[in-house]
Amino acid sequence: MLVYLHCGEVRPIMGQKTLDPNAALTPHQTPDRAPLQKSAQKSAQTTSQKLDRRAFASLMPALLAAAALPGHSAEAQANPAPKAPADLPVLESNTFKPGPPYGSLPKHVSHHYLLGMLQAGNIRLEMHETTQDPGAVHEPTETHLHSEIWLVREGVAELYINGVIHRMEAGDVGLVCAGDKHWVRNGGDTQVTYFVVTVGPPEPAKA
Repeated sequence: MLVYLHCGEVRPIMGQKTLDPNAALTPHQTPDRAPLQKSAQKSAQTTSQKLDRRAFASLMPALLAAAALPGHSAEAQANPAPKAPADLPVLESNTFKPGPPYGSLPKHVSHHYLLGMLQAGNIRLEMHETTQDPGAVHEPTETHLHSEIWLVREGVAELYINGVIHRMEAGDVGLVCAGDKHWVRNGGDTQVTYFVVTVGPPEPAKA
């Protein structure tokens, strides 16, 4: 199995028109031009303000994204996000192959595809594949700072989320948001294999 990661960015594009205040004046004006000039300038100013509001509205998504980054508010400065572990690399667009097998529980075998930090913000991204044999004991109930996505490749999985067990078959996707209690286990009589993608702030180091 080969995985492709693409790191891109979206930049807002803003266009602004320039309005000539004298364009509203006619070529055959009376000697007393002051009232017409004031009216034309007021109209131009109003139009310019409308254009500025449109331009500002087009920038709102970028402004909201920037505000969500660490360090852009008093609350974020008072409670900074955990720093990335020094040994985690910065991920770049590339393809990834599965690493060597590992596992901490009987009848569980996993393979890492990628693990590192994204350049945009303090975001840790990890992906692995796990196979559980029938009857394998699930991991303890956990919560994380990051969110997790499961994609079942083969077999039947049972995903526990906050007291409810959800059945997933091949092709199904499960999502557990940060802070939700969860575990996953083999829910059938054959092997179950699934991909897991975790994304979010780095987890604090375990003591």
